[in-house]
Amino acid sequence: MEDRARISLRPSLPGRLAICLVVVVSVAFLAYDRRWDLYMLPVPDMHHLSIDTSGYSIESLPFQFDVSFVRGHDLFYADSDGRVFKADARNPVGTRTEAGHSHTHPRMLFVSSHGTLFISGEDRRTKRSTDNGKTWKDVLHFLVWRMDEDEAGSTLFAANYSPRDHPLDMAKLWKSSDDGSTWQVVFADEMLDHIHSVRYDSLYRRIYMTTGDSPSRGEVWSDGQGETWMRIASGRGHGHTDLAISSHYVFWGTDDSYGRIIRAPRNPVTVGDTILFAKRHQVWWIVARNTQIYAGTYVENPKSLSGAFLIASSDEGLTWHKLLEVGKAGSTRKALIGESRNLSSDGWVYFTTSEGQSYRARKT
Repeated sequence: MEDRARISLRPSLPGRLAICLVVVVSVAFLAYDRRWDLYMLPVPDMHHLSIDTSGYSIESLPFQFDVSFVRGHDLFYADSDGRVFKADARNPVGTRTEAGHSHTHPRMLFVSSHGTLFISGEDRRTKRSTDNGKTWKDVLHFLVWRMDEDEAGSTLFAANYSPRDHPLDMAKLWKSSDDGSTWQVVFADEMLDHIHSVRYDSLYRRIYMTTGDSPSRGEVWSDGQGETWMRIASGRGHGHTDLAISSHYVFWGTDDSYGRIIRAPRNPVTVGDTILFAKRHQVWWIVARNTQIYAGTYVENPKSLSGAFLIASSDEGLTWHKLLEVGKAGSTRKALIGESRNLSSDGWVYFTTSEGQSYRARKT
């Protein structure tokens, strides 16, 4: 009888080690996810809120925009081609006029207290206009997602949103004391990829930033003009997408697929507590003034059966209203984006959807 080679079905030692590693990582991930599920049990869930617009007004707008910005009664917005429009927020349809063309697909629009316009787009350039959008000049050679201003000190802050893990870029915050004509770096960290949002607290003269998306991602703050920086928290579950400042609190919105609203006291600076969440959502933006808060979510997980939410609180997070849900179940991207960063003098917040419908909402 001929000898036959024996074929072993058992994997080699390196193969067994690889299998063990996959199993350990999978178990650890499931345990981590389950731990967050347990942590959220006592926290109100946005999914369980019914649509309730009582006390609020929501209007669908007959024009589309990708980005918007409000200052006082002035509404500015830009479409996907980079055309910039200006209108009176008391009558945005009847007063809108085209201010100029920036020739960029926009990610951010900002208007300083001096009326200077800034727009930043996917071509990784940030442009400045001092003539209401008629002409534009490059001032920063990177993409900016969010800007803010210390109006009393006439200082602008712009945070770079470089491509994730780009080898030539790192998280940086720039400031300008001449209305954006020249800029200087006041924060840089090569361990961080980029910055999601920056806000200035005029009462306590603090700069807040949320950074992402590296393992060192987190939240930092600085007193004064950015000479020294302190870390609030870092690691997975941090590096939130946006923040806003109300009368007594700092509100953070997470992008950890748990869509958490975190509320922290305005003074002293602390991490804060989760007061609302929506699993498989990201909180894409938060806007606040006095005791009024608005937040819009972003859903890119097709397992989510819900659309994106617009939520609001008129008592600094004690109670919440779900004002709107947009997007089809099962679609790969449902989002509320393009927020106006501020409320108008009459209390309107502007935003758009990933499907191209623009809205505004306010407390009545």
